Amino acid sequence: MATRIVLCTLLTLSLGCSAGQAKEYSEAERQQLQALYKKQCAPCHGEDGKGQTPAGKMLKARNHTDPEWQKSVTDEQLIESITNGTGNMPKWGDKLSDEQIRGLVEVVVRGLSGQ
Repeated sequence: MATRIVLCTLLTLSLGCSAGQAKEYSEAERQQLQALYKKQCAPCHGEDGKGQTPAGKMLKARNHTDPEWQKSVTDEQLIESITNGTGNMPKWGDKLSDEQIRGLVEVVVRGLSGQ
C-alpha cells in the first residue's frame, strides 16, 4: 500500500528489525497487529486512520492518512509519541512492550491495518 495509514504505532515484533526497516509479517502477525491497532488506537484514530471518531474529533486525533504528515514524521518520532504520549494522546510505554509499539508504527506507516 503506497500511503502510510493509521498509529504507533502500534509492532515490528522486532525480530532483529529496527525502526524504519520494513519487516515481512506472517498472516498471523498481521492479524495480531490489526487487533492491537483496533483495540488501542482505533477508538480515537479510527480503523481508517483519519481520526474522525467521536473521541478522535473531541481530542483532535491525528489523521494518519494525511500525505503531508506522512512525509514529515519518522518512525522514531512515532515511537516517541506512542511511548511517552503527546498532546492529547496518552502514553502507552507503560502498557505496551517495545515490540508492540514498534509494530504499531508498522501499522501506521506501512498500512498493515488492512485498510
